[in-house]
Amino acid sequence: MRAPPDLGRIDGPTAARLIALYLPIVRAVLRLYPQSTWDDLEAVGRVAILEGHLSHDPTKGANEATWVRKVIHWRLSADAIVQPVDCTLTGRAEPLGGHELDHNPELGYLKHQVLEALRELSPRHQTVVLARIEGETFDAIGQSLGISDQRAHTEYVAAVAHLRRLVNPDAPDVV
Repeated sequence: MRAPPDLGRIDGPTAARLIALYLPIVRAVLRLYPQSTWDDLEAVGRVAILEGHLSHDPTKGANEATWVRKVIHWRLSADAIVQPVDCTLTGRAEPLGGHELDHNPELGYLKHQVLEALRELSPRHQTVVLARIEGETFDAIGQSLGISDQRAHTEYVAAVAHLRRLVNPDAPDVV
């Protein structure tokens, strides 16, 4: 378990500058974590910004902005994985697929299986799948995660394949 960062080492003006500079990044990716409240994730993001500043080591190659962005994504993903996935997946009042899931026991059972399987995915795969459910493009997902659109697509394909195996282990793999 990692030790919490000593945020007291950052003076007030520096903290204010860092928050003003990097908080837009946090707010831009919050929509990728619909299973958590925005206030909680923004608080995690603020701490991640300060932690990234403290842990940045310029001798290791990454500039501060890149490093802080990575720490933000790591901390938001770690926080999101411990939160239960919203039963609607999207945080909307209307459940995934509409009201027909409530009246069709087979679809309701499948929805329940998918939600349980979604909890088994890595935080990154959860993020990519939930973003696609929200209608995000691979380019937008890639930008928010700091990866290419092709890598976002590859992550999505792997996540969906893993979901299929979890929901129906006897089905043949679909490529």
